Amino acid sequence: MYQRELFDFYFDQMNELVFLVEVAGEHLIYKDVNKTVKELFGPEIIDQSLQSVLPPHVYAYLYQYYMEAISTKKPLTYTDINVFSMNEASFETILTPLLDDKKHVSYVLAVTKDISERKEKEEDYLVMEAFMENAVDAILIVDQHARILRVSQSFEEMFGWKQGEVINNDWFSILIIPPHLEEESERIIREMKKGEAGTIVDTTRLTKEGKEIPVSISYSPIMNKQQEAVAYSLIYRDITHVKELEFALEESKERYKSLFANHQSAVFMVDLNGIIRKANKACERIFRESLEDIMNQPYMNLLRRENGCGQLNKCMLQDEKISHELSFTHKNGEVVYLYVTNVPVTIKGEVIGAYLIVQDVTKEKKAEQSLKRTLKDLENMKYALDESAIVTVTNEAGQITYINEMFSAVSQYIKEELIGQTHEILNPQHDESLLETIQSGRVWKGEIQNQAKDGSLYWVYTTIVPLSNINGEITEYIAIHTDITERKMLEHQLFFEAFHDHLTGLPNRASLEKNLKEAIRKAKRLNKLVAVMFLDCDHFKEINDMHGHDIGDQFLVKYTNEIKQQIRNSDSVYRLGGDEFIIVLENVQHQEEVESISKRIHHKLQGHWYVGDIRLFTTTTIGIAVYPDHGTTPDQLIRNADAALYKGKRNGKNSYTIYDVQKHTDASSE
Repeated sequence: MYQRELFDFYFDQMNELVFLVEVAGEHLIYKDVNKTVKELFGPEIIDQSLQSVLPPHVYAYLYQYYMEAISTKKPLTYTDINVFSMNEASFETILTPLLDDKKHVSYVLAVTKDISERKEKEEDYLVMEAFMENAVDAILIVDQHARILRVSQSFEEMFGWKQGEVINNDWFSILIIPPHLEEESERIIREMKKGEAGTIVDTTRLTKEGKEIPVSISYSPIMNKQQEAVAYSLIYRDITHVKELEFALEESKERYKSLFANHQSAVFMVDLNGIIRKANKACERIFRESLEDIMNQPYMNLLRRENGCGQLNKCMLQDEKISHELSFTHKNGEVVYLYVTNVPVTIKGEVIGAYLIVQDVTKEKKAEQSLKRTLKDLENMKYALDESAIVTVTNEAGQITYINEMFSAVSQYIKEELIGQTHEILNPQHDESLLETIQSGRVWKGEIQNQAKDGSLYWVYTTIVPLSNINGEITEYIAIHTDITERKMLEHQLFFEAFHDHLTGLPNRASLEKNLKEAIRKAKRLNKLVAVMFLDCDHFKEINDMHGHDIGDQFLVKYTNEIKQQIRNSDSVYRLGGDEFIIVLENVQHQEEVESISKRIHHKLQGHWYVGDIRLFTTTTIGIAVYPDHGTTPDQLIRNADAALYKGKRNGKNSYTIYDVQKHTDASSE
């Protein structure tokens, strides 16, 4: 038997909406409601029938669920019906039939709760699942205690561990980290716990079978709304191919070195003061002095040439190999030409001197110069080709002299179409900083957007290396490219999705706050007005309820297109969600101009709309706030425009209302 005191005792403290509905034949009557319902809608709802309280289409929608629960005498759950609110929240209601002594349903207990947050999390989860399943790189997500929460499909393929084998296990227990790199992994965890992100570009990890593979690792914390790290993501990229290229390059360098190892070069070692401490037999032949005379004397006394000292000092100070040519005069006056290579000698990180490798190139100077260019070109070209599969070579005049097959495939030009051309055929835009860098002999690195032969655009990450002759004159530029078009497309897509609404393509709230701030700054500088129009489609919820969300979405697209046709070139429109839109009017001279534009837009957005064969009718309520009278910040203007919209809603909808500072005399037009 129903007792109000018991109902209040059990349900008044609940945050959910609780309705006790009496079954009177075919009629449903609100017998009692809890405190939450009373605070929202007043106690007048009690003893009223659902049919008299609810709109007809809503009542018809709910009635079928009540009848099913009554006929089956079993609890029933339905979702996505919001009886009392115009917002876009999602709700879930449980109907529980209550039986009397005769096993008849005398009451139905309805408990309604807001599940918007749960649905939002479900949608976020689906997005994350799609990303995890389609990402090219291997992804590992762990919690604060290094417990594995999720791995991507690519992780399974790269390391051989199935999701079921690693989920909920300790990160270190799956033996992916080589023992000698455990300290590196512990450092990664420490940095992520501090909220830091980073990248390790050259390390190794183990597969399930124990095979060591080279990888690069990008890691970052995953933050909650309170900016607290709740988990950590690690992205692994297999760089096996890069390592293979590096190994091939090392082999090439060794072969290159062996070419000169067979020459009878003079080799001697000098200390930090330039004193010769060691010398080989070839030094006697080249310098025509005995080893006894050569040893323990200054290097410059032997060469009798001051500019060679500067190269040696530079070699030892900068800890790098330096090669140069110089002429040398014997005691008898004979001039010979030498090619000298200075190689720093480093022990435990400290330069203690340098090796000097000296070749007599007098007799075959011209041939050697030609050979040297060939070898240098070969070495640099081999390095470029090994580092990246897309290569171009340009001469000092900016003309393309070489492209490889991969570059031809990416650009869609054959070699004959590009050789002799400048890079303007691919990229008409001049980057002054790029030209300034490479023309000064420095390496330039950066991203470049080129245009292929068919007009399509593609992105490359480019390294341009200037090549100089022995006189320090730049003769060529080698450009090494990596195709990053897919990454740039993903970046652009993610950036667009972050600042735009997926249904209409309009900028979202994040874009609104950023752009409105800039509009206010500009208006302040030009002494102009900025108006914020807050639009709400009055009957959009009924469209969704009667025709479904698909028709509702198609209507919103048409509604958006009509708004865009009505605004000026200087204005912009944003979608906040659901049927709420913001129009920002810029370059406004006076408030009368705002009213005129608002009146025109309001008029154009009311009437009949067609989605396929379906005829819809709707009106629009608009709230308006104007800078600087109604606010000087984006938040103030949006909030006050919303307040004006709310007043228009209270006064019957289908109006435009300008915010009044005193909240007494808003200007309103039907």
